[in-house]
Amino acid sequence: MIITVIIFVVVAVVMWFLWPVTQPPARRKYHHYSYRVGRPRRKARFIMLELSCTNEEKVPVKITPITTTGRPSKIQSASLVVTAQNGYGTVELIDDSSFYVVSGDDPGDTEYLVCGDADLGEGVTTISDIVLLRVAGASAANLGLSAGAAVPK
Repeated sequence: MIITVIIFVVVAVVMWFLWPVTQPPARRKYHHYSYRVGRPRRKARFIMLELSCTNEEKVPVKITPITTTGRPSKIQSASLVVTAQNGYGTVELIDDSSFYVVSGDDPGDTEYLVCGDADLGEGVTTISDIVLLRVAGASAANLGLSAGAAVPK
């Protein structure tokens, strides 16, 4: 009887010391919340507009200026300027707030720089954005067979 009690006590003491080792560590879940009060700032990451078409197409683009908080705004009339920075594409202006990006004859990428005057008064505050047009070669639709005049054998 005494031996049984001693064995039980020894096992209990060993289990007491080994128990934290045998248990896996508890995972703690951390939640981070952050907020900032003040004037909104533009995001650091710049995302350009990416479009794609074939070398036989053009794509209409409409501008809708917004403020830093996302509200609609305006640019000064007749201040929209679009230029092809690199590549073979061209531009066709539709009106003061839209234009076509026209693909070149060869496949490839063309970057267009779009600028406008955000200051509606006499000053000039230029805002700009970039449009990337990815041009793929147009696929053949049919073989276009034609025949000549018959000739003797």
